Amino acid sequence: MAASFVHSIGCPLLPGLAYIIINQSWAFTIPILDIVYRPWRLFLVICGLPGFISAIALLKFPESPKFDLNQGNVKRAMETIQWMHRFNSGNAESPLQIQLILGEAEVQPSRDHSKGVNAVLELIWNQTAPLFKRPYL
Repeated sequence: MAASFVHSIGCPLLPGLAYIIINQSWAFTIPILDIVYRPWRLFLVICGLPGFISAIALLKFPESPKFDLNQGNVKRAMETIQWMHRFNSGNAESPLQIQLILGEAEVQPSRDHSKGVNAVLELIWNQTAPLFKRPYL
């Protein structure tokens, strides 16, 4: 939701920012790179900053618990789930009581969905639709 909010603010903001920055008439030479730095280059740097900052921020996020479990690292998966609980609840003191984590081999196998586009769409629907029903809403 936050990404959609930022995107909805950024899209109308970019043309205005471009109008302000690109219409300037300054320029300076950077001898080391042998380029003339003009406003359009500054605009490109400003447009690239959010993606660069996001990439740096992603390095701080832990691996997903599912990946850790698939790699056999149950302890790290538990730590990640605990971190997510503390972050989402805003309460660093409330530990999450996890009683059981099912490994991938213990989950009931689903039927074969490798039979065309309709099967793929059905698989997507069957995995997504429950997210919009109780108890998740």
